[in-house]
Amino acid sequence: YESKLQVDPPLSPQFKSRLMSLAGRIELNQLEMAHYEAQLIVRDFGTHVLKSVTAGAAIIKDDLFQRALLEHGSYSRTQMLSYARSSFYSWCGLRSSYGSVRSGGKDIDSEASTYGALVTESSIRAMGGPLMDPKTTSVSDWTSEVDTNLVPMDRSGDPLYYLINPHTLPELPEATAVEAAEYVRKAIQAYYEMNVIPGCRNKDLTERFSRFANIDDESCSTEPAQSHGFGGSFQTCEKEGDEVDNDPCEELKFPNVLTGGYSCPEGFKENFLHKGSRLGLLESERHCKRIVQLIDLEDTAALHVQNKHKEFFGRNPLASGLKKCPAGFSKQLATVNLGCEIYYCVVSWKLSGSALPPLRRPPFMMKPAVPIVEDDRKPNNTLVMVDMEAETWMQNQEALNLQQGITEGQSGHTQGLTPGAAA
Repeated sequence: YESKLQVDPPLSPQFKSRLMSLAGRIELNQLEMAHYEAQLIVRDFGTHVLKSVTAGAAIIKDDLFQRALLEHGSYSRTQMLSYARSSFYSWCGLRSSYGSVRSGGKDIDSEASTYGALVTESSIRAMGGPLMDPKTTSVSDWTSEVDTNLVPMDRSGDPLYYLINPHTLPELPEATAVEAAEYVRKAIQAYYEMNVIPGCRNKDLTERFSRFANIDDESCSTEPAQSHGFGGSFQTCEKEGDEVDNDPCEELKFPNVLTGGYSCPEGFKENFLHKGSRLGLLESERHCKRIVQLIDLEDTAALHVQNKHKEFFGRNPLASGLKKCPAGFSKQLATVNLGCEIYYCVVSWKLSGSALPPLRRPPFMMKPAVPIVEDDRKPNNTLVMVDMEAETWMQNQEALNLQQGITEGQSGHTQGLTPGAAA
């Protein structure tokens, strides 16, 4: 059974109200607030809408076998799929419909027996239909009662912004409806960009494989740039006064492992981390930082991600001035600022942590400040109101007249007007 959504379906009141608010922000030229509300729509209503759902039931047989059987060339993937199919048909007792002997002269029972010897663990389960015990329930008995419990087996859908068009929002000007759809599209795109983790997904390359990656990049086939973004650290010590026996500073000095001495590598400068005294000893700890240009974010913060396995993304000195990562590095999204993505570069298989990175959910920006209008009744100020039932869109003087009517208690004009539909 398949259920399909009709073309240009009516929108739910909650969803439509949010779209009307978004359209109002666009009309009032409050564009940052429009981006913010579009991201809230994606957070609350998702990225896609179901277009069709297939209902049914199925019997599933899961077989486990050693991966080495495929890796060492003992059996091809096609052979294993053929054996698995024969094993399933043999269990179901479908030889009569499938044929006792397959084309090529291979017997089903023979293939099933060969396959069974390779399987290390097997299980049978049902999705939908009546309760099933693989040891006592026959396939014919199970199929006779499938209609009693149908479950979703497959589904397809469209991006959420496909629903936002002049046909589903006849109250809005056509250009405004199209622009609202574009804002939601950008919000969906930002959601995916914030949750993309590039890296090497080839498990055979154990040293480079990144178990966090959900998209392949070039890090599987390229060597990382031989450069240290972090130039190491070292600690020095100076004594005050005459030494009594041994030099007490010897145990407090730590050379830089990258230089072998108390200095920074070429291209780095030293920065104090700590300076203090202990029992007449003056000790100081320094770390070496590469001299690079900082990236300012909203004039209040700076992005400076630098260590042995991380580098800048934008205008990277290691990438010949191009806005990309050096060879062997994967770009990772740090944040989205005013629609601009801020990336940093990292050797993907050096990412630490045992748990998967948490899902980043919108909104990806702070709520913008909305300008306060001193007097909404001034002709130069823009006022937008929507009558849901009459499917009308009113601006400026027409909307102002309606607002005055509501204020004076003319309830006949309030029919269909929702709170949030006025901006």
